[in-house]
Amino acid sequence: MNDKLKQEIDNIPVPRNLHQRSQLGVQSALAEMNAYNKIEQKKKRSIWMRPRPRRAIAALVLGITIVSTAFFNTQVFAALRNALHFVPGIGIVTDSKEQSEMLILPQQVDAQVGEGSISITGMMVDEEMSYITVTASHVNKLNNLTVVNDQGVAYTVSSSQLTYTTDKWAGTFWYKGTLDIGKHAKIKIDQFPEVSIPLTLIESKSVSSYDELGETVVVDDVQISAVASLSGEKARISLVSTVPDKFMIDDYGLNFTGSDYAPIQHVQVWDDAGKPISLERGMANSSPVSEFLFNMSDLNTKNYIITIPEINVIYQDEAAVSLDLPKESKKDVDYIFDLAGFPIKISAIERFQENGEEWAKVYVDTSGSADTRGLVRDFSIDGRTLNDETGIIDHFVVKVEPTSNKLQFTVSNPQVAMKGPWTFKLPVDSFTK
Repeated sequence: MNDKLKQEIDNIPVPRNLHQRSQLGVQSALAEMNAYNKIEQKKKRSIWMRPRPRRAIAALVLGITIVSTAFFNTQVFAALRNALHFVPGIGIVTDSKEQSEMLILPQQVDAQVGEGSISITGMMVDEEMSYITVTASHVNKLNNLTVVNDQGVAYTVSSSQLTYTTDKWAGTFWYKGTLDIGKHAKIKIDQFPEVSIPLTLIESKSVSSYDELGETVVVDDVQISAVASLSGEKARISLVSTVPDKFMIDDYGLNFTGSDYAPIQHVQVWDDAGKPISLERGMANSSPVSEFLFNMSDLNTKNYIITIPEINVIYQDEAAVSLDLPKESKKDVDYIFDLAGFPIKISAIERFQENGEEWAKVYVDTSGSADTRGLVRDFSIDGRTLNDETGIIDHFVVKVEPTSNKLQFTVSNPQVAMKGPWTFKLPVDSFTK
């Protein structure tokens, strides 16, 4: 392989959280499908939650992603869109006909483990599956937890997703089937047999609207609720959204190194004096990242202003394209195709040969897609390259047959930076109610 082709391949972008996503595996994909099937059976809308005692925090944020970065499979796409929301201090949030028998952990439970610490940040138990979310500091990553009921029956709950830094990690642990533990149980850790973490679960309850969860703002059919709580001494915001069936949210602007595909503007917070406040992305596993924390300002602050300037969404659509392949090395073209209602322009095609193989570099212009909904910044196809400055797709490389005079390819799932803003004004006491 010579340098030119190697450079093209080296420029193929790899999603920044591919390692994190690959940790999840088949089990969470199955869990996602179960969640989807459960939701599809429901006909009437209601939202289930637990009461919010003062300063009681249940940091249960379910991280559901799949290994593949292509979501065109209709059922998987629908399952991802309808993933159950778990919100600190609230519990589960989902559309349902009637209350399911579900237990949740009402507040975070902390324990000293060796020279470090472990926090059981949340737990959900129902008849089909159970999730436990954990954060740890200065403790080796765990492959499983043991949950023991009052009768001494033990269940092994396996790790399905991990994110980690040098000295901290966060994990989601998943159990398929009925975890028969009632409302009282304890967690044991094989590496630390002396540690026993007691848990007390409560039943989830319901509210009639998303407004009861937190301040709710709607922009172009995208409804986002900002749920306020405390995590220790820090303010915590959990975002819950409802969107049209044709797309799902991939990034709220909380991937501070940019989203999987292209960077968008970050979430911003100010106090009522106009002072900007630094944010800390929550360690909880979720896709998209939907939780962030910040330090509370001085006692004179009465409100916090939170703005989501834009969100990154993924549409479910694909387009098969066929056009003439130039004989010369490069040719300007003016070909426009439709992807999820957005016009995508092919501006030029460059044909080249490497080691006896024919390749075509296809230059893309998505600027014509900018409208009131937003701008297409990327879409799914192998061999694509993003512009270093804008983060928008610039071109992609397709292998072609030497004797062919036609170029054929399929693109799918456009990622669109959807314009807001969604702005929330949250009183200080909303974090402590």
